[in-house]
Amino acid sequence: GIMKRFRGGTRCVNPEDNLQAQALLPTSVQVALEDLYGTGLVQRTELDGKVIAQLSDLDEEAALDAVARFQTSRLSHVTNRSGFLVGIINKIKSEKAAAQSPA
Repeated sequence: GIMKRFRGGTRCVNPEDNLQAQALLPTSVQVALEDLYGTGLVQRTELDGKVIAQLSDLDEEAALDAVARFQTSRLSHVTNRSGFLVGIINKIKSEKAAAQSPA
């Protein structure tokens, strides 16, 4: 339940699972994520496998756009950074769907 997923107010994420999921992403997206981790804006353990899987559902350009938007966001007020990135991914998906639908 909830107690298994949360310890001390932070999510428990297995970094090895994230690395395996991240390895399935295009190389450019993997590099962008590593750069993001390197900035210190987000720790590897803050992004769970679900958000990595959602990134892999996007094409390469859209996934890079999602990481770039996340990196340029003001994250000081964001407590759930994984959820915030999911929101960005969902917004990109809806923008792409709107652009593809006939006007």
